[in-house]
Amino acid sequence: MIYPLDWLDLLLLLGYFGGALPVHTHLDSSSGGVLGALFSKLTFGTPCVQNPVTINSTTVQAHGLSAKPNFTIDYYECTTPEQGFSVGDQISVASFQISTNIGFHATRDATNVTINCWAGPYLLHKATSVGAYLTPANWQYVSIPVKVVA
Repeated sequence: MIYPLDWLDLLLLLGYFGGALPVHTHLDSSSGGVLGALFSKLTFGTPCVQNPVTINSTTVQAHGLSAKPNFTIDYYECTTPEQGFSVGDQISVASFQISTNIGFHATRDATNVTINCWAGPYLLHKATSVGAYLTPANWQYVSIPVKVVA
């Protein structure tokens, strides 16, 4: 399964290819073109999903890859409308920790992806950009492990 990537995720991937994408002289279906070459270098594991977001919790999922993933693609996904977001809206996130009890992160090892959550999402309202704590029960946290193959 291929997952959509936003431009920040694509920039991360560019670093794994030495800053240059493979170049094809044609974009027909047999070669897959530039994106086909890019995605042929990626293997996606089983996503770790915390649904709903649960404060002071840990969620563990075996990723099913042959080795430790190189990185994860992480996002919150809205499951109940609030703060201007609709069901299915996704917000890309990076792991963070403000203090010992505020933050979350997704870690990866040779077999698992683990989500640790210490506090609910504090995000900007979709329309007004005013910050607010979102209701954890209205969101799920998804971490997709990705392995770059040579």
